[in-house]
Amino acid sequence: MSESLQLKSAEAKRYRDALMDAAASELAFHHAPLPPNFADAYAINSALARLAPRIDLEEHLYRWATDADFLRTTSEYARARAKLSRVNLWHRATAWGCLVLKPRPFIHPDIAENENCYAIALEFLLNVVAEDPLILSYRRGPGCSCVYRQVDMMVNDHISDHSGKYNGPGEVFAFDREHYLHACILELRCDASNAAVRAGAAAGLARFMDAELDVEILRLVRESRRVHEKTRPH
Repeated sequence: MSESLQLKSAEAKRYRDALMDAAASELAFHHAPLPPNFADAYAINSALARLAPRIDLEEHLYRWATDADFLRTTSEYARARAKLSRVNLWHRATAWGCLVLKPRPFIHPDIAENENCYAIALEFLLNVVAEDPLILSYRRGPGCSCVYRQVDMMVNDHISDHSGKYNGPGEVFAFDREHYLHACILELRCDASNAAVRAGAAAGLARFMDAELDVEILRLVRESRRVHEKTRPH
C-alpha cells in the first residue's frame, strides 16, 4: 500500500472510530466482552463450522441445538471461546437480548453515491436464538415439516419499517443476518469527517432505538417462542 493510501486509510479509521465513540456514548453502551450466553453460542457455531463445514443451514441449526454439549468439549470451541473472552465490544443488554455496535467497511468517496462514506452497524442478537437455535429452523428436527416465519425475519422486517423514523444526518437501512445470532443488522452511513454530522447521527440513532422498538421486538420474540413451542416435535 502506498504512503498516500495508508494515510487515507488511517484517516478513515479515525473518523469512523470517532463516530463509533459518539454513538456508544449516546446509546449508553459499555466496552466489554460479549455476555456469556452469546459468547457460548458464537463459540459453538465456530466449532461446528470447522468440524462440519459442508452441512446446510437446517442441518447446522439442528446440530447446534442437539450437539451443543459435545461441541463444548472440542478444542475448536475452546479456542473460539478464549478469543471471544479477549475481545471488547460496544454493547448493551436489552429485554430481548443484546445490542452490539460494530464498525463497517469504509466506502471510498470515488465509489460512494454521496458523502456518506463512513459506516457503523447495530447488531440485534436475540436471547431466544442462543437458548434454542431450532427456533430459526424450517424443519425443527428430523421428520418435521412445520413451516412458519422465523423470528429473525419478523424482527428484520419490523426494524426495516421502523428505520423511516430515523431523523439524523446520513442514512440507515436494515438487512438480515450475516450470522445465525443476528436477527437484524442496522447500518448507519454518514459523513463522519464532520464533527457536527457525527454528533447528529449518534443522537438520531439513540432516538431511533426508542422504547417502542424494544417493546415490539419483545412482542415478536414472545409470539415466535409460543409458536415454536406449539410446533416443536415431541
